[in-house]
Amino acid sequence: MQKKIIALAVAAVASSAAFAQSNVTVYGVADVYAGGLTTGSTKASVIGSGGLSGSRIGFKGVEDLGGGTSALFTIEYAVAMDGNAGLGANVPNYNPASTTQTRQAFAGLTGAYGTVIAGRLQTLVYNQNAAFNPTFGTAADTTQSASKESGMALFTQERLDNAIAYVAPKIGDVTLAAAYTSNASGSDVGATGNNVKAYEASATYANGPLTVGGVYRKVNDYVAAATPAVYTPSSLTANTLTTAAAAATATDGNNGYSLGASYDFGVAKVSALSAVQNNNHDSDHKIAGTQLGVVAPVSAAGAVILSQATVKISASDKTTTSNALLYKHNLSKRTSLYGGVASSKGSNGGKGYELGVQGAANETVNTYLVGLNHAF
Repeated sequence: MQKKIIALAVAAVASSAAFAQSNVTVYGVADVYAGGLTTGSTKASVIGSGGLSGSRIGFKGVEDLGGGTSALFTIEYAVAMDGNAGLGANVPNYNPASTTQTRQAFAGLTGAYGTVIAGRLQTLVYNQNAAFNPTFGTAADTTQSASKESGMALFTQERLDNAIAYVAPKIGDVTLAAAYTSNASGSDVGATGNNVKAYEASATYANGPLTVGGVYRKVNDYVAAATPAVYTPSSLTANTLTTAAAAATATDGNNGYSLGASYDFGVAKVSALSAVQNNNHDSDHKIAGTQLGVVAPVSAAGAVILSQATVKISASDKTTTSNALLYKHNLSKRTSLYGGVASSKGSNGGKGYELGVQGAANETVNTYLVGLNHAF
């Protein structure tokens, strides 16, 4: 009996605390789909998570501190709807963009001086792709598929660990932002080491139907010095000890930029992206990519989405082109049915990539999907 009373008391305290935090919002996306792919002799079917947008659950809040300043926070985790995985588990779910454990987690301050946040952040490159690629975040994301082989970080969905970002107050129709991390995850920024510094800056102009944006990023890898050879009898040659090379490369990484634009004609919204990434850590020194997109409403509830992206590695001329055609039909403000097809093909030795599967060189990977997306 005493245990029950204690349990009820704890529940009451937790409940009153939850009600006290009236400025906190719980939100998320529940998205499941059925799909399949073919490439060469390979055929597969799947029930996947995150076909139209990555399944997730998040918490966000804002508190007015007075004097025009507010504190804010966001904590958001990925959810794999199609498997027995815990919250935020990094489980492949046939949407490579949705396998990140912590999608974003940050706290900061905002006011007339702008907004400052720190934590695990969506990059400015992420925001650029979201603004100008209509298939961004879907299982048929054309820039994600086209850039898989080349490792073109400027065309993938990315986040930065241990980061800080500043968004300046608008200057007319222009928004400026900058971000920095001294210890990013190499897989997020297309770098080779764990001790990675990344710098980003962006500018976005938005006025009516026209939006134009640009982002620049520089990534530095700080590679540790090579370890000297350990003395063993086998290392003796003519009674002398051979040691290892003095040190590895001190700095490495990549730099690049992305430019994008969109215009809403009413009957259709047209968008475009162009990006160039210069790599310093491998022989594929330059990677270039383009993306074209169209969103055309066909009824009050439905829209057709088209996108094509091409990525080319200059040193080898390897090229991958990805195409996607999707249809989204809104059943309500929060729930949508969707379906579509996508394909990726490599040329000059390039490889296509869809639904987590990479084809052979110069081979086409075809995929289809039909799903349900609910935002809450």
